[in-house]
Amino acid sequence: MASLSKKKIFKTSKAESLETVRAFWKTRKSITIIGVLLIAIAEIFIFNMPYWQSINATPQTLNVANIASSGLKPTEKGLIVKDPSQAFVEISESTKIGYIKANFATKATAVPYTTAIKYDGSGDQYYTGSLRNISTTSKYSSYINTGKTSSTVRINFTSPEGTLIPIKNFTVNAKVPFSFNAPRIILLLTLLTMIVFLGPSSELYKVRFSLHKTSHIIAVSLTTLSMMTMITFTWLLSSGRYYWIGTTGAPENHIANFDQYGYLADALLHGHTWLNLPVDANLASMPNPYDIAARSILSGNGSQIFFDHAFYNGHYYSYFGVIPALLFFVPFQFITGTVLHSAYAVIIAALFTSLAFTALALSITRNYFPKASLGNLLSSILILNLGSNILYQAFTPSFYCVPQVTSMMFTAAGLSLWMYAKKKDKTVSPTLIAAGSFCIACNLGCRPQFILSALLAIPLFWDSVFIHRSLFSRKGIIATICSIIPFLIVFIPLGIYNWVRFDSFSNFGSNYNLTGFDMTNSVKPLTALVPLLFYFFFQPGSIIGQFPFVGTTETPVITWSPMEPSIGGLAMIAPFTLILLAMPWSSIWNKSTTVSFPLKEKRKVSSFTILSIVLGIVIAVADARVAGFAWRYISDFAWAICISTIISILCLASDDLENNQEKSHSRILNLFVITTIIFSLIYQFFSMFTSGRYGNMIEISPSHYFYFADWFLFLM
Repeated sequence: MASLSKKKIFKTSKAESLETVRAFWKTRKSITIIGVLLIAIAEIFIFNMPYWQSINATPQTLNVANIASSGLKPTEKGLIVKDPSQAFVEISESTKIGYIKANFATKATAVPYTTAIKYDGSGDQYYTGSLRNISTTSKYSSYINTGKTSSTVRINFTSPEGTLIPIKNFTVNAKVPFSFNAPRIILLLTLLTMIVFLGPSSELYKVRFSLHKTSHIIAVSLTTLSMMTMITFTWLLSSGRYYWIGTTGAPENHIANFDQYGYLADALLHGHTWLNLPVDANLASMPNPYDIAARSILSGNGSQIFFDHAFYNGHYYSYFGVIPALLFFVPFQFITGTVLHSAYAVIIAALFTSLAFTALALSITRNYFPKASLGNLLSSILILNLGSNILYQAFTPSFYCVPQVTSMMFTAAGLSLWMYAKKKDKTVSPTLIAAGSFCIACNLGCRPQFILSALLAIPLFWDSVFIHRSLFSRKGIIATICSIIPFLIVFIPLGIYNWVRFDSFSNFGSNYNLTGFDMTNSVKPLTALVPLLFYFFFQPGSIIGQFPFVGTTETPVITWSPMEPSIGGLAMIAPFTLILLAMPWSSIWNKSTTVSFPLKEKRKVSSFTILSIVLGIVIAVADARVAGFAWRYISDFAWAICISTIISILCLASDDLENNQEKSHSRILNLFVITTIIFSLIYQFFSMFTSGRYGNMIEISPSHYFYFADWFLFLM
């Protein structure tokens, strides 16, 4: 009978799944067909517009010796810049000039230039466009789009005197070949898939998520896999694994050592905590080695001084967390005898973080929203990945990002384990709470700011402590011990590690950092934090009209503070976080609404949400106060804001799902969520190519830069 019953359930479940698929296809068939047609039109006519614009062109080849100005010297290998102010070639034709193709004598990664146009009949006035680059690294990177508005064009080269520009001739009014680009189509289909499945009228918002439905598990798995693929794609595209290695120049003639974690692993394997780096005698004899002005004089006179290393009692140390070294670098170096580059540790931690984000989204719905829709759950997974700033970590996988992404992994995993530790019978699993506590405790040995996530245990286990008495009571003594012991296991060795290095259990050495200012004597006025917090949270981005469409922002400050390039605040990178402004209208704040939440459940959800926001703000203030502003610091607090964001979305969506009816404001909510998710994805995609950012792709991987820039030749 049991076997027959199981077969019947399986058949019923399969029939229901097929019916769900038919219903979904019926409602989304039109948008899918229209989307595919729009993608085909975009691929054939928009992205290949240069082909159609030049299909009837009559190409003509001009030797550079005949069109070069006095500021350029023609040679067999190309043009040599003699006078940068007069370094141009001038092309005049009887017809208007369309596309110009630079034919190179040898390979060139990037040749900067501007285009100046003299409109017919307007005298000798030339109108100059913005700075661009031509290259041999991709199929279309040697084409110049002049707009076909003039018969006279100047190409001004902006390279310094003595530079060889390896161009032998130009093809004027060149024909641009047609290109069917598979990666471009895949990206467009990805966006279409998101719209189809998570659009405002999707059936997925009407279906309650269930771990017992195979189709739901597949949907969650595919969403997680897509996020992991996106992270890996970002990591591969940046080529950071080849760039953030070894040593290079740093500010004030210092030396940047990107294998700092490798040196730390080597030190630990040899039984000491100081890094085996040469200490300059002049540095060791300085009365205050943290004085950047005095230190710069030494480095300018030839002293070797390593930047962003802690220096104490005549030794270099790493003030970055030791746990990533123990987790990734020490085992690798012990087994292989070679140094693990930071980029590989970053991608491993980032992929596990993405998995942990899925677990976190599942645990939040399990604990607070057991009737959440499948659509809202999938959106929550996307929000945690896109809003956490993890793509920045994957794109710039230097040693700076190792402790941050590792802490993100431990935080997401720890909170998930804590939530899963709470059983349906109101008891607490000793094993899961111990594992969660261990993960949260590890933050202190990675990125210490993340240890504040431990405070989320207060709203999370409040009922376990004060109502059900399953913690901090006689009957919950085992679970209580299991929740505390992991913190002692982690904190005590870390305290000893600090004592051995800096004669203090609580000093991690960040103030002994040899950086761009004296951290031992640096105090910022509180008023100086106001613009920094604005930049962290609310600064609008800089959207420009040509590739890469995203520029760096201006970040002026009242008093000096360390400032790094940025593309805008969290609200720009992750605009779905603006949903927090709608929190007052959520059911958890409306005491008269009890459809979705009993009063005690409202208090649990609201306290968890508020505390997450507070933690995010506190961490942002601490970062600004101690270290100034940097794009990567957004990772320190974005996870907390994103947790509040998905809870707010689930709260706003839960009432409609509970009532089994679709209201207009539910569609508006879904439209807002999917629109901001897609915007975040597109904005962060193009930010990878932004000039002036750390890890500038045109310098690190010009072939990748021009491959994607070529997509928009019709706009360049």
